[in-house]
Amino acid sequence: MLKTLKNIFCKKSNNELFIEYDKLCKRSATLGANYVSYKEHKLTSDKINVVKNIALYLPQFHTIPENDLWWGKNFTEWSNVVKAVPQYLGQHQPQLPVDIGFYDLMEKKTWQQQIDMAKNYGIYGFCYYFYWFNGRRILEKPLDLFLADKSLNMPFCLFWANDSWVRTWHGFSDFEQGNRVLLEQNHNDEDDINVMTYLCENVFKDERYIKIGNKPLFIVYHIDLFKDIKQTVKIWREISLTCGFDGLYLLYVLMPGQENLDAHSIGFDAVMQFPPIACSKEKAGVNILNSNFTGEVYSYNSVVKSEQNRKFKYNNIFRGCFTSWDNEARRPTKGISYIGSSPDDFYDYLKSMNDWAKTHPCDNESIVFINAWNEWAEGAHLEPDREYGYAWLEQVSKVVDYNFLK
Repeated sequence: MLKTLKNIFCKKSNNELFIEYDKLCKRSATLGANYVSYKEHKLTSDKINVVKNIALYLPQFHTIPENDLWWGKNFTEWSNVVKAVPQYLGQHQPQLPVDIGFYDLMEKKTWQQQIDMAKNYGIYGFCYYFYWFNGRRILEKPLDLFLADKSLNMPFCLFWANDSWVRTWHGFSDFEQGNRVLLEQNHNDEDDINVMTYLCENVFKDERYIKIGNKPLFIVYHIDLFKDIKQTVKIWREISLTCGFDGLYLLYVLMPGQENLDAHSIGFDAVMQFPPIACSKEKAGVNILNSNFTGEVYSYNSVVKSEQNRKFKYNNIFRGCFTSWDNEARRPTKGISYIGSSPDDFYDYLKSMNDWAKTHPCDNESIVFINAWNEWAEGAHLEPDREYGYAWLEQVSKVVDYNFLK
């Protein structure tokens, strides 16, 4: 990795490039100048519950046969993370974890460390990505481990990532094959029944599952992939009633062009915002290091300002925010990133979204979704890295304190 980057730099005469290369070398051996160490907080549940900050959680950090077949033996998300290199001056790559390190989600100690860390800094719960393809579950083992161990005490809900998996998801150059489908999603009435029956019987009954008025909170990524989403929702709600719930609390993810869609008109309770999706994009100028880079760079600060002033036609929406974003690790030389993010800017962003949640509760619930707990290959993680340490989590604790005192 470093040799490749050095070759890129050595083609240039600009001293800044050598400075950047030196910083990269040091990043893997030392902690960054902005590093914040772990701090113990005593955040009580009455503070954490003023606004429930829920972190999105990726279960990709363990080996599965499918990834071995598609990407190579022992592939996990870490395989992408460690290969990333800066494509422009100031790009924070690679992003490397500290303390918990390159963990394996099949180890209970990893779960316990994550839960203890999240609670210490005021995270209310985790929102796990859920993968179901016509009865075939994938990346399911970490969730099964969690469900089987009641000592792992953390509120949680599920986000159904219901799109097809294609090879370009990781940014590999299969141009001759196009977006070759690895796992195809095919929604139908029978599967609508099967997936909700499975969830109600095996997941939603867990006492740790997040519910609003005895209604399990369930999020659907792409509603446009269903033939008749209103019919699907009707089926789901009927199944939930037969399983002893008072219904479901259903959210769908806000996509571009859906800003004027009323969630109630299609049977949903509310909308979930999933930044940076469906947010403003302002391109940022950068000094390119690699002439082969074809990615896109946007301004993080412009997103924050836009979201702080954003108005919605309907207020039944749970706001979201993201720590930072840079998916260069998944899409080598073609990544999308937001430059200018920092823990201080994230604090302003998160505080604004918490303020909005307090003044615009949905069914008496104030919730903010944070992208993300551990999206390392997308550069969106609360978990500590070598550059900032616990700084992102420290901002969450400050917002939790702010909510309670205000």
